[in-house]
Order: sequence, then C-alpha cells, then structure tokens
Amino acid sequence: MRSVFVVQETAGGMISSKIFVGRITEANTKEELKKYFEQFGDVDDVYIPTPFRAFAFVTFRDSGRSSLVFALARKVTFPHL
Repeated sequence: MRSVFVVQETAGGMISSKIFVGRITEANTKEELKKYFEQFGDVDDVYIPTPFRAFAFVTFRDSGRSSLVFALARKVTFPHL
C-alpha cells in the first residue's frame, strides 16, 4: 500500500474545488486517480505534470467535495499500490 498526502487549496479566502495529491508514483495514471477520488464526488479533471514530479491536482465539480476529502483524510492510502 502507498500513502499519498492531500492538501486543499484556497484562493483569496475561498475554498477551491481543487486538491493537491502528493507522493504519487509514475505508475499512477489520471484514470486511476479519477476513479479513486470519484468515491467522494464528481471529478472534473486530474492533472499530472510532465515531466513527472510525484504530484497531481484533482479538481471536483463541487468545492464541497474537496472539503470532504480534506476533512476525511489528509493521508489517503491507495490499497492496490
């Protein structure tokens, strides 16, 4: 199992619908991250930078969903990694 860290973004005091996911591996795909985080709500986008830098951004359709992820676990474990 591999743990990743989740950080909620804010912009000008407003809660963003985007979260930062750190400590991912090059084996993680956009599709895999989207599938995992969809358990918390509709995911609009997953961004993994290239060249690879061990992090991703996940954007939810509703900013309340990013708050839910942040409230539930700042450390998320991917059971299949």
